[in-house]
Amino acid sequence: MKFKKWTSLLLIFAILVSMSLTGHKNSYADTIPYSGIDVSTGHSFPVNVIIGPDDKLYISEFSGNKITTVDKDGQNRSTFATGFSEPIGMAFDNAGNLYVAEHFVSKVKRLRMGLQLTF
Repeated sequence: MKFKKWTSLLLIFAILVSMSLTGHKNSYADTIPYSGIDVSTGHSFPVNVIIGPDDKLYISEFSGNKITTVDKDGQNRSTFATGFSEPIGMAFDNAGNLYVAEHFVSKVKRLRMGLQLTF
């Protein structure tokens, strides 16, 4: 009787050990090291980047209270809009309007761009 009990406990232990050894599956992020390329530097706490209808990168600068644009290769950097209160999120709609979420004042502003987008 004692033999069966110890055998059962040993079997349970072996199953638990094998589960713990094979339980973690590597994700793509675990196996591929970060290999990004700097596109644009010197921003004032960038928190959001989106691609606009004009194929430029729109970057919301939290501390700078503005939105800047750059080409996808980082060239032609310019200030797009200022006067925001800690912009944290952005999105374009189908009509080309830009919506900006402002953290400090808890508001969402719409900038009417008048750009016609096709999706």
